[in-house]
Amino acid sequence: MDWFRVDSDMVRHPRLVKLAHKLHIGLPAALGHVIALFGCVAEHAEDGDLSDIDDDGIEEWALWRDGHGQFVRAIA
Repeated sequence: MDWFRVDSDMVRHPRLVKLAHKLHIGLPAALGHVIALFGCVAEHAEDGDLSDIDDDGIEEWALWRDGHGQFVRAIA
């Protein structure tokens, strides 16, 4: 099991608010997708380098099921 830190104010972070806005989802949903992605990065890409992971893989890690490519464009 891998651990990663989540700051208590993350749900109010401007980048998360912007992500939720771009994806037309609520903050709790945006936070869930980001946490899911962070968990997979901690497990499979400890150095944070996602250059070998394609957009579909990133969206799979984030548990994103709506709009192919939409999540990756929104976080870029």
